[in-house]
Amino acid sequence: MKINIHKEVEIEPTIRTELLSSMFEVPAKTKLSVSLSGDLPLDDRPWNIGLIVGPSGSGKTLLLNNLFGGSELLFWEHKSVIDDFAADH
Repeated sequence: MKINIHKEVEIEPTIRTELLSSMFEVPAKTKLSVSLSGDLPLDDRPWNIGLIVGPSGSGKTLLLNNLFGGSELLFWEHKSVIDDFAADH
């Protein structure tokens, strides 16, 4: 599967954004944009559990929302999620 995602967000100038800008000596912007593209082997084999990892702000949630429509809340009854899997899996 080939992906091409582009997202732009307006940054509201607040005291906090200006403080962070000065703390890290990074010029304040009024708009943030990120583009993600590449090939994902989602169709190569059947699967039902996935993991998206990366540093803060790298686009994990952007990928999740664009490819899968958001996250799903999961609940388990035991102290360990492993104990909720059926014995035959």
